[in-house]
Amino acid sequence: MTDQEQKSLEQKNYTKKQKAKIVTFQFDDASKNKILESIPNNIDEQIVANFIAAIQSEVGTYKELMRQKTDYQSESNKLVNNKIKKACRNITALIRSLDEISQSDEILNRLHIILKSSISHEDQIKAMNDGSYHLMQNLVNDTLYNLKQDLTGLNNNLIIAEEFSNYGNKLGRPNKDLRANFIRKFADTYNRFLGNATTTRNAPFESIVETCLNAAGEYISDIHDLIVDALKST
Repeated sequence: MTDQEQKSLEQKNYTKKQKAKIVTFQFDDASKNKILESIPNNIDEQIVANFIAAIQSEVGTYKELMRQKTDYQSESNKLVNNKIKKACRNITALIRSLDEISQSDEILNRLHIILKSSISHEDQIKAMNDGSYHLMQNLVNDTLYNLKQDLTGLNNNLIIAEEFSNYGNKLGRPNKDLRANFIRKFADTYNRFLGNATTTRNAPFESIVETCLNAAGEYISDIHDLIVDALKST
């Protein structure tokens, strides 16, 4: 194999790998001071510094995960809505075609002829004798009408589905499991550096969790219940 062939082969087999995004986050002075105020004074300064660095990294990672999730949901929602809009356009075109058929005497007459020809002579005589022959004559019209009604109903449901997905996306509710996992991991870090992470209301752990979530852009009305729910399974 020549050098040129080897180089070409290497280029074909080469897969570019996406670089991992480096998460960089730092507490602002106000957040850092609130955390320090919640840490007992008898803790070694180096341990405190290590703890701050650890939770700072965790908050940064949490913010990045939330950003990725929001971006994915937004993109996924956009793709679904585009498909819904395309489906609505196709359904509208079908309804328009049905209207054109129902308004064309020439087409209706041919469909009636085809319908009659598909029914045996015996069945036609039977239908005339039992008074149901007129039902066969209206079968094409009824079929067109029912199809239009079904398609219109489907189109309306698709519109509701699009509006519902947009409404849910505007709410922007954070992922409950993602937040609970953050709190559990945060509790492990707290236990490693500062001691037992209790679920006592207004305890240092609760105060620091609230500060960290606020730093991540989340403001919870009842942080205590959130912590209890997150840690009760551990």
